[in-house]
Formats: sequence, C-alpha cells, structure tokens
Amino acid sequence: MRTKIRMRVAENEQLSADKERYLESRYVDAERHLGVGALGIGEIHTDRRPREFVQGLIQRGLVWDLFLECDSDDQEDFNKAVAVARHSADPLDHEFIKDLVDRSGPRPYYNEVDLGDVVETALKRGVRVHFIDRYLSNSTSPGKPAIRDAHAAKLFAEITETRGTVGCLLLFGAAHFEGGTDTYRGGEPCLGKLLKLNYMVFG
Repeated sequence: MRTKIRMRVAENEQLSADKERYLESRYVDAERHLGVGALGIGEIHTDRRPREFVQGLIQRGLVWDLFLECDSDDQEDFNKAVAVARHSADPLDHEFIKDLVDRSGPRPYYNEVDLGDVVETALKRGVRVHFIDRYLSNSTSPGKPAIRDAHAAKLFAEITETRGTVGCLLLFGAAHFEGGTDTYRGGEPCLGKLLKLNYMVFG
C-alpha cells in the first residue's frame, strides 16, 4: 500500500511538473506576441485559468494596455473611480472599482477569479485599462456579437492609433476571437478577424 501511495505521489508530482512546463511555454509564446503587437486571450467566462494567466502576464511586466469585454459607456465612471482610489486609503474606494468592473463585464457568470481581480492586478502594475465592449440587450443572440465586435475593433483602433499595439492584451470570450458560431450570422467577422489578432484560447 505504501508503494502505491508513493507511486501516486510521484505521478502527481510529474503531472504538476508537466503542467508547469506547459504553462511556462504558453507564457513564452505570449511574450513573443506581446513584444511585437497585440494578443487576444479567449476565455470561457466561468474558467479561472485564463484570468490567472493574464494576471501572470501583467505581473511579468508584459502588458501595457488591457482591453476588456466591459461596456465602454462605463469607462468614464471607471476612470473617475481610479482617480479617487489613487489618493485614498479607504478600502471601499478600491472595492468600488472591482464591483464596477464586475458589473460592466460578462454576466451572469460565476468565476473564482473576478474580472475586478484582474483589473486590480493591472492597476497595481500601472497598466492602462480600457472598456471596449458595447452593451446590447440579449447580447449573445444571433447578429449581436458581430455588432459588439465591430464596436470593440473601432475603439481598439482609435486607442492604439498613436501609441501602437505592442503590449496590448485583449481579454474576451473565446468566441469573439474564433467566430464561426451560430451567433455570427452569415459569416460576419468576429473581433479576432477584424483586428487580425494572434490569440490564445483556454477551453
């Protein structure tokens, strides 16, 4: 029995080492892309892994601008909240930012890593945060994602026109980079195609 237990431990350690090597290889790939232009990270909204991966990229200093699937109408309120929190020691001011991000982002989905947590990591590293999605009722019904993606692509182009796209990371649902689902009627281009993005998908 002890031998079996030791074997299981060894197997688990090997799996852990393999996972770490695989994850590191993804960091290397991401660094290569971010060093020359923008990179998309496609998530399933309930999966914590892509958000943790983005936090890792931010902590490594590879991300300069973070573009989120958050309603662009909330950008001004976000900017004001960040300005207040920058000069405040009140933890409620910082919690307000996280709550604002979570309300503005994809919902209703439960994720162990809130989008607000990702933004908190970004702000601590001095990363600029941009809301580029557009709120539409029934936003995933046929035809709506393409409208949202066109809006996001336009804002992305405007923001990066003068500063370029190096270090720009877009965190959106995977379908926005892959397209091809029933929600994109008639082959309408998704965000990934509109921006000709390199992207990585966690699924």
